Amino acid sequence: MRLGRKLSYEERSSIKIVLVFSVVFLGILGAILYPLLHKEVVFEVSVPKGQPLMASNMSIDGVSYKNAIAFGAFYNPFILHCSEMTPANVTIRLTTPGWCVDLWVWGGIERGWILKVNCSDTVSLDYYSFYQRGARESGELYWYLTEGNVLVFHKRTEVNNYEMVNFTVSYLGRKDVGYFLVSLGKG
Repeated sequence: MRLGRKLSYEERSSIKIVLVFSVVFLGILGAILYPLLHKEVVFEVSVPKGQPLMASNMSIDGVSYKNAIAFGAFYNPFILHCSEMTPANVTIRLTTPGWCVDLWVWGGIERGWILKVNCSDTVSLDYYSFYQRGARESGELYWYLTEGNVLVFHKRTEVNNYEMVNFTVSYLGRKDVGYFLVSLGKG
């Protein structure tokens, strides 16, 4: 027993054209929506990645440092690259023996600089210690330390020229490594 009537040439052609356009439309729609729905979260240390950084002698609120490297807003060799903005702590852990990091936080005109972390191998910065700037092309974010935070990397013993300092940075369960060379300049 036969169901219905036989399709005409025009009807068969119309169905084929609709099917072809549907497949093309779904392919284009999938290509557009896939990156939006399945966006991979990027987290990495952009800087420093092996750059030589000039060590300097400095003093912050009466504490003197010799051959130290400072990361701050005005000289910021510490930049994170991330594709999301979830408020969570960023943890920096030094892996080079003998090195430690101090965290200084600006407490306002009345209190001045406050030493929050003193010579530790781990420091935790909250989300608001960074300001984010978007990249025009990708829309991803680059994180920079704000003006009220200074990280000082230093060593209690003698520093060697071009000594490598390694650290890991963790954020929301993701980790990346950063490292720099300590340049003592001409001596």
